[in-house]
Amino acid sequence: MYSIDGAFGQIRSAAMPPSMQEAGLFSTKWIGWHRCNDLYHISRPGGFEYHLILVTVAGCGRLQIRDREYRLTPGTVAIVPRNIPHAYQTPKDGSWEFYWMHPDGALADRFLDALVRKEICVKQVDDVGQYGTKMERIMALCKEKRADTAYRISSELSSIFHDIALQFHHAGPQTLSEQAMQYLEAHYKEPLKLDRVAAELFVSVPYLIRVFRREVGCTPHQYLLKHRLSCALFYLKLSDLSVDEIAAMTGFSSASHFISLFRSQYGCTPGQYRTDGPFEGQN
Repeated sequence: MYSIDGAFGQIRSAAMPPSMQEAGLFSTKWIGWHRCNDLYHISRPGGFEYHLILVTVAGCGRLQIRDREYRLTPGTVAIVPRNIPHAYQTPKDGSWEFYWMHPDGALADRFLDALVRKEICVKQVDDVGQYGTKMERIMALCKEKRADTAYRISSELSSIFHDIALQFHHAGPQTLSEQAMQYLEAHYKEPLKLDRVAAELFVSVPYLIRVFRREVGCTPHQYLLKHRLSCALFYLKLSDLSVDEIAAMTGFSSASHFISLFRSQYGCTPGQYRTDGPFEGQN
């Protein structure tokens, strides 16, 4: 565990040693507590390989996911799926106290992937203090070297994950459209064809299009393009990447194709949006 006091505020953090990360158990890569002022800002235009859980206990934070913004107030739990572009910070002249963790391992990934599905989970929960207490225990356990430490950490994490799942009321199996959206969002940077998506879901292309259009209101291809444009908005505002680089990183076949679709969707070019377009409130 390490503790840092700086101009941005205070941080306590711990890492779970790889030796404790056993197959079949819940584990976490990093976990910590922050109390920060408005100098604190994290930006990940390319997303992150681990899920992120943020638990706000005091003050206020701001979380940006692509083109959407969320206010994180006391009692709010937020789950940011892995590989999704995002940024979070303390608002100007404000303060923000929160716990955070990056769960690790196949078991945690499968659980949280199923929980968040296609949406970013941000919710006000009952008794947020219990999460802080459990995360403090996990940080303390990360320092121990007992034979049962990994199991004790897994137990605490399981309690947190299952309570969050109950709070968020995500019950029941995923629909075909939800599975398709999850697959499209996970592979949006790749050159995707519908036959590949349909094969992954064990259905025919016509059936996938028909069900998707009925449940979502657009075709899978239209949804994929909208998702790519949404990710591009994030890169334009929170990175210095060129338009060509952004087009390539968000799965477009060419910069000209990207610019044409962007203008059609938002009424301006990517360059104009970067210079003049408002980030907050853009939908």
